Amino acid sequence: MINQTAYLEFRDLRDQNQDLKNTLESKTEKIEVLQREVKDLKSQNDKLKNSLVSKNKEMNALRDKINTLENEKKTLEVEVERLENEFQVSKEENKKREEQITKLTLSYDKVSKKIERMTKDREESKVENKTLKREISDLRDENSGLKKKVDDLQENIQRLEYSERIGSLPLTMGSPTPVEKAAIILGEMRTRVLAMMYQKVHPDKYEDDCSYTLKNIEEDIEDIEDEGARQEAKYKWEELKKKLNWNKSLHPRILKAIGKERNIVAHPRSLTKGLLLQSVEDMEEAGKLRGWMSFSRVNEIINVWELLGQME
Repeated sequence: MINQTAYLEFRDLRDQNQDLKNTLESKTEKIEVLQREVKDLKSQNDKLKNSLVSKNKEMNALRDKINTLENEKKTLEVEVERLENEFQVSKEENKKREEQITKLTLSYDKVSKKIERMTKDREESKVENKTLKREISDLRDENSGLKKKVDDLQENIQRLEYSERIGSLPLTMGSPTPVEKAAIILGEMRTRVLAMMYQKVHPDKYEDDCSYTLKNIEEDIEDIEDEGARQEAKYKWEELKKKLNWNKSLHPRILKAIGKERNIVAHPRSLTKGLLLQSVEDMEEAGKLRGWMSFSRVNEIINVWELLGQME
């Protein structure tokens, strides 16, 4: 009876043990499955972490690129604004230039017409000068037999050659008074001073049988077409005035006063400083030296004449 009971207990224990084994095996299998799942989850988690890190890097790179693009955009906006301002300034400058070009075109047209008119006047003057030369030649032929009046005729002939610039004055056939002679001599000095000044500036254009004025010197400089030659002539003119201590407001008026004072147009064959100084004294004694043609001022022109004669 006892053995049967023990057997039953043993069997029960054996069955329980088997059940426990089965349960343990089942749990073990589940654990293994769970472990594999956990391992897979860890692997997936690691992949997700790596993917997240990669995405974060990409996001940071995109943020940096966005910042760079925004900075470039700001720079471009500033550059566009600057270019727009420059364009506006250039547009205004172009408008001003167009206005200047219009004004210069009008000025050029006026100057061209003036040059054309001056050229025409110059050509007419040349024709008149040739006519006067022919008339002088005729006078010389007609009066060749009048020996007693040769000197007076020569003086009057030379006066006709210069009449283009200084105007026609009456011929005086008789002997001049000391004052008239002095005026003639000083007037001749004035003519030669202007001729020598012209010759220094325009040696290639100078002609012995023509008279000149200060205006001729300056106008002929501007008429030179070649820029280099024109600048060279201007330089010569300025240097000559410096060497002569030329007073631009005083000396031209003195020359003009001397020209007005000349009552008889004649041209002595030779001039000397002594003759000029004596002429000044004669006119001073006669009370003819006054205003622009004062004693000291006429002496200044004599000094200019002397300096011009000493130049090479």
